Amino acid sequence: MRVPLSKVFSLITIEMRNDFYGDSNPSKHKKLIYNILFPAMLLAFYGYYNDFVISSTWSIICLSVSGVTALLFSFFWYSEEAPAISSDPQKTLRKILWFTIAPSALFFVFYVAAAHGISSILTSFIGTPMTIKAPVYKYKYSGTKACKYQISGVLLFNAMPSYLCISKSEFELLPADAFEAIITGKQSYLGFNVESLRQNQRTNAAYP
Repeated sequence: MRVPLSKVFSLITIEMRNDFYGDSNPSKHKKLIYNILFPAMLLAFYGYYNDFVISSTWSIICLSVSGVTALLFSFFWYSEEAPAISSDPQKTLRKILWFTIAPSALFFVFYVAAAHGISSILTSFIGTPMTIKAPVYKYKYSGTKACKYQISGVLLFNAMPSYLCISKSEFELLPADAFEAIITGKQSYLGFNVESLRQNQRTNAAYP
C-alpha cells in the first residue's frame, strides 16, 4: 500500500523536530530559545573565524548589550527548564551546574555573534574601501594549534582571535623582526574587515 506524501512529510518533520529540539512537540518557549540560540551560534562561529577588527566604541556597546541579553536569556531558559529539574532529582545537580555556567557561555556566544559576526557582515556591505599601513610582526605557534603561522600587531588587538593566519610559504618570506604591512579591507563605524595583508616593499628593512 502506498503511503501518502503528507504522511511521509509529517514523519520527516517530526524526526527533524526530535533532532533539533529534542522533542517532537516542543513548547513555544523552547522553540524561541532554540531559534535564537542556533543562529547566534552560527554567527559567532562565522565571526570567530572571520578577520574583523571591531572598533573600541562599538565593542563596549556590544559588551553591554550582550551581557544584558545573556542574563535575560538565561532567566528565560531557566524558567522553561525549571519544571524538569524539580520532577527529576537525578538531573538536578547537572542542571544546576549548567545554569551556573550558562550566562557566561551565552554572553560569549552573543558577544562574538554581534561584535564579530553581524558587524563583519554589515561592514562588508556598508563599509568603504580602506588601506592602512601599520607595524606588525610574525609569530610561529609551537603547539598543536591549527593556525601555526600568525601575524600580530596593535591594529589587530581588537580582532578575535587577535592575529591573522598565514601560510608557511608566506611566513617564510616575511622578515623576522617587526615590519610595516599594507592592510586592505573595508572600514565602517563598527570596525575594519581585513581582506588582505602584504609587506610594504618600500620599507624592506625591519620596522623601527
